[in-house]
Amino acid sequence: DVRTIERFYERRGYLFTSVRDSIIVADGKAVVLFQVDERARTYLSGIGFDGGISDLNQRLGKILKDFESGEPLNGVAARAAGFALRDIYRDNGYPFVKVETDYVFRNDTTIADIIYAVEESVYTVDGSTSIEKDGYTKKHVIRRELLIEPGRMYSENDVIESEQRLYSTGLFKFINLRKIDTTTTVENDTATVDFALSYQERKSYFVNAGLGIGREEDFEVVLRSSVRFGDRNLFGTGRKVFIGVRPLYQLTDFEGPIRSFSFSTLERKLEFRSIRTTWELNYVEPWPFGLRV
Repeated sequence: DVRTIERFYERRGYLFTSVRDSIIVADGKAVVLFQVDERARTYLSGIGFDGGISDLNQRLGKILKDFESGEPLNGVAARAAGFALRDIYRDNGYPFVKVETDYVFRNDTTIADIIYAVEESVYTVDGSTSIEKDGYTKKHVIRRELLIEPGRMYSENDVIESEQRLYSTGLFKFINLRKIDTTTTVENDTATVDFALSYQERKSYFVNAGLGIGREEDFEVVLRSSVRFGDRNLFGTGRKVFIGVRPLYQLTDFEGPIRSFSFSTLERKLEFRSIRTTWELNYVEPWPFGLRV
C-alpha cells in the first residue's frame, strides 16, 4: 500500500514523495496511518534522447504524444515509455540494449526534462535452435512453427510468437524458448545468438464426453449427449483425427413430451425417446502443401 500511494503521487508529478506507515493499537483495534510528504511538484519541459539509433528512437513518438510540456511530469508513464523503447530495440535486432530513464532538472526540482539514455550494444541475428529433448512429436513439426531462422534479425516478438504458435498446435502443455547468451559470438560487428527450446507434451490420445439439456425446434425438451475420442498428434506429425457420436433424445413422461424443464422435472418418471444419432469423423491437416493454416 505504501508503494501504491507513492505511485499515485508520482503519476501526478510528485517525483520525490515519501510515505511512511505506522500502526496505532487502541482498545483492541488497529489503525494504519500513512504519513505522506509530497514535496515539490515537477512539471515537464521536454523529452530527449542520449545515444541510440535515431530511426528506432523516433518510433517512440506515438507514445510520447501523450506527454505535454508544462503539465505535471508523470513519472510512472515516463518509466513505462522507457520500457517501450527497450522493447522497440529488442524487436529490431538489439536484445542486449540498456535504456535508462533520467531527469534533468532546471534551476530547482519544479521543472525537468525526460532523457532516455540508450546503449544499443551490438546488432544481433538469430543462430541455431537446439531442441533439448526427444519426444513423441517429430522435430520438423516443432521447427516449422518457429519464426527464428539462422541469419534472421533478432526479434523478441518472434520469440514470443514462436511460443504462441507452438501452443496453438494443441500438442504441448509447456513451451520455453530462450536465447543462450553464453554462446553468443560476434563477427564483423554483428552478434549471433543461439536458442534452446524445452517443452512438455500433452497426451496424444484423448476422450471427451458431454451431457446437457436443451430445446429443439421440432421437439420440446431434449437430452443432448456426446462422446468423442481421437488422436491429436497422429504418429507425431501434428495431424489430428477425431471420431464422435452425438445421440439426441426427447424427454417424455406419461402425459407426453416435456414442454418445459426445471429441477422438479427430475422427480417425475421420465422416458427418453431417441430422435437421431449423429456420427462424425474429422481429420485435420495443419500444414497442407507446406502452408500453415
